[in-house]
Amino acid sequence: MKKTLVCCFVLLLSPLFLRAQIANNTSLVGTVLDSTGSAVSGAKVTAVEQATKLQYTATTNETGYYAITFIQGGTYDITVEQTGFGR
Repeated sequence: MKKTLVCCFVLLLSPLFLRAQIANNTSLVGTVLDSTGSAVSGAKVTAVEQATKLQYTATTNETGYYAITFIQGGTYDITVEQTGFGR
């Protein structure tokens, strides 16, 4: 009887433990290329969440890759800026 009661108690608490395992962050990743397909290094990438207007930034590496990590899910407007290129 005591063992059954403990098992029932554990089962009732299990949703609380499972809820803690849900991730609510995401990442925005990509590669910036010019019109010829060459990587654009050192470009500033800005992501603005449409609803909250929160801004996140990153800089592309030598292969044009960028990553903006640990951000809230949502809809983002992304702009890229680099000297010699249009925004």
